Amino acid sequence: MSLKNRFFTLAALLVLAISVSSSASETNCSNASLNGSYALHATGEIKNVGPFAAVGRFVFDGNGNLSGTLWQRINGNNVVETLTGEYSVSSNCIVRDSWHLSLGETTTHLSVIQNNGTEYVILNNTSGSPSTVSGEAKRQ
Repeated sequence: MSLKNRFFTLAALLVLAISVSSSASETNCSNASLNGSYALHATGEIKNVGPFAAVGRFVFDGNGNLSGTLWQRINGNNVVETLTGEYSVSSNCIVRDSWHLSLGETTTHLSVIQNNGTEYVILNNTSGSPSTVSGEAKRQ
């Protein structure tokens, strides 16, 4: 892992750690804590590919299902994907999800709900993925 990738990984983990500590007072979360439409912004890098940036719109149904559209810029190329997925929220406001992307890939993420479900921070934690990507989302 290059020094640059290590930096991005450590920065993403630091953001997630700060978010976890700031949301420690939030408890009693459930799948219903994520309900409605959210706007997402994420950045990072894909090893051996290049920089990554994305914006997206996601809809959570409050019952563990999600759908959305992701507009991505990957190493200078535009990629648009639709997705469906599942999510699970623990009582301490930690979210684990899977996205099934229209181009055939499935990715997993770890998120932390903030501000009573109006925001969350997200980290791609797909096993074996060369990506270091994190972001934040706000309810629309």
